[in-house]
Amino acid sequence: MLKNISKDLEDEYNMLINNQKAFYNHSVNVALYTKILLNQIKKDYPSCKINDTLEFYIEMASLLHDIGKVKVPLYILNKTEPLSYLEFDLIKKHPQLGYIIVANNFDKLAKTNEDRKFVEICKNVILFHHERWDGSGYPYGIKGNKIPWEAQIIAIVDSFDAMTYSRCYQEAIPKDEAINKLLKDKKRYNKYILNSLKKAEKELINTM
Repeated sequence: MLKNISKDLEDEYNMLINNQKAFYNHSVNVALYTKILLNQIKKDYPSCKINDTLEFYIEMASLLHDIGKVKVPLYILNKTEPLSYLEFDLIKKHPQLGYIIVANNFDKLAKTNEDRKFVEICKNVILFHHERWDGSGYPYGIKGNKIPWEAQIIAIVDSFDAMTYSRCYQEAIPKDEAINKLLKDKKRYNKYILNSLKKAEKELINTM
């Protein structure tokens, strides 16, 4: 159950979660890694003031980070050959497509301040999780702290799972190797979150 969230909004959230069969396992992995990383960030940076409710909202929002991919044909998501320019361009639209889905489904159901807070976090995670600290991401190419911090967290765990989860078009790499790749790619991610990622390495590696 979603803490402090209206029943109608919770039902709509669950409906969207159930629509993600094609990439559900990835979404669950991202949520699990998000919880681990958030716990480490809370220890490292108490000034962030991440309370249990906020942590829970971010974890639940992370389950929807790729919801826009329901609008992408399965043959593209499962393609083993290199994507064409047009196919990759469609893939890159999934954050905006996801934002539209959530806005259309959630906005009218958000009745309380807690509802609206949760919906805002969902939108931020969905729309901005492919943005990068140096401005090299998409869909808008924004950078630094212009990227909502919850999306900065999901950007890292999403990349981590993308590297360590086998798919039809790529083999998984070891988790320690993936963490090292992220740490070396420090221009693209928030250095403070990467610091927490490094500290959480053992738990991340031993998970699943």
